[in-house]
Amino acid sequence: MCGHNMFRQRQWSRVPVTTSNAICIFLSYNNIFFLLFLCIVSNTTETAATTIKLPGNVSVPAVIIFGDSIVDTGNNNNNFKTFARCNFLPYGKDLKGGMPTGRFSNGKVPSDFIVEALGIKELLPAYLDPTLQPEDLLTGVVIAAGGAGYDPLTAQLSRVASLSDQLKQFQEYVEKLKGIAGEERTNFIIANSLIFVVAGSNDISNTYFLSGARKSEYDVPSYTDFMLNYASPPPMCV
Repeated sequence: MCGHNMFRQRQWSRVPVTTSNAICIFLSYNNIFFLLFLCIVSNTTETAATTIKLPGNVSVPAVIIFGDSIVDTGNNNNNFKTFARCNFLPYGKDLKGGMPTGRFSNGKVPSDFIVEALGIKELLPAYLDPTLQPEDLLTGVVIAAGGAGYDPLTAQLSRVASLSDQLKQFQEYVEKLKGIAGEERTNFIIANSLIFVVAGSNDISNTYFLSGARKSEYDVPSYTDFMLNYASPPPMCV
């Protein structure tokens, strides 16, 4: 189990990844996103992405992304409790087909650019997409939900899946993957996947400033420390 009171420590020695401990270590990839995203933004366009050449001994079979609307590709489409939906025009007008998909963009979002640059697929589907096919799970999904944040209150205010909820969905995803690919291949996929967490802006803009829900408890520096506790991985998961 991972102790939530252990989030203070930023540095964490990596341990071998299996499906049993992947849920504990995915947060360690948080900084990878920014480096890769900057690389992609500076080298891609909407119609063509520069493929990232990986070392010969490196395999990235899938990408799994947690977080908020920056990377959400449609997980809120059927969540009628939230206003954080964008499955209507003009969203998606520049995407292939010109139709809204639940991406908070007129076209692709960083999730798509990442998998395209890695040569995995063109678009990374939402885990809750009702048209998702079993084979889609093999190369990864987006579990992020627009409106979520590191602060659990952020998702509660937006009435969307929190990061804890997204972890439960990840566990479901792993079990589905086992049913499709078997346990050995699932272990390989999870151990070699890139896993990202992209969140934080909703905490600051919505939970702290817009709603003022945390202002009585924290000033800005202490609230960012509070966020950091949730964003940092625990020092040990057993």
